[in-house]
Amino acid sequence: MSWKHTISYPGFTDAFLLVIYKQACCLYRQNKLDEALASLKGLEKGSATMLLESQILLCQGKMDASVDIYQKLQKSKIKSLEINLVAGLVSAGRASEVLGVLDAMRVKATSSFMLAYNTACALVEKNNLSDAEQLLLIGQETLMDENLADDKIEIELAPVAVQLAYVQ
Repeated sequence: MSWKHTISYPGFTDAFLLVIYKQACCLYRQNKLDEALASLKGLEKGSATMLLESQILLCQGKMDASVDIYQKLQKSKIKSLEINLVAGLVSAGRASEVLGVLDAMRVKATSSFMLAYNTACALVEKNNLSDAEQLLLIGQETLMDENLADDKIEIELAPVAVQLAYVQ
């Protein structure tokens, strides 16, 4: 068995490429965004690299480019893709597209706390305050069902409380 076969990660058949990808992840976590993006340039455009690239672009404020990548990834079965896509659309000033994207992805805005919250933010931006309030309240209930520690729930609910104060 060669050393190349000792490391396994979905989408990476070469251990060297995996190391480059992991380096890009580390640079991203250190907020060295330009370096992280440069590290990704030589890698194949698989779902893992595209997802990381979209996160980097989002942090750099390049919302439209980030959303474009998320939309290309829609056919992938990436957990929480819709959450990040909706957040990217709202951040990019494209809140009017959120409900259409969720319909196209066949995802309900109430399927998770974060998706409900992000979709509510889109509705607030569109001045649809009553629907935003409903989603925020449903999001609160959904969060309580996620079996998180009390301190984690408190942290997650803080921005919800602010949004609820605004919409009510």
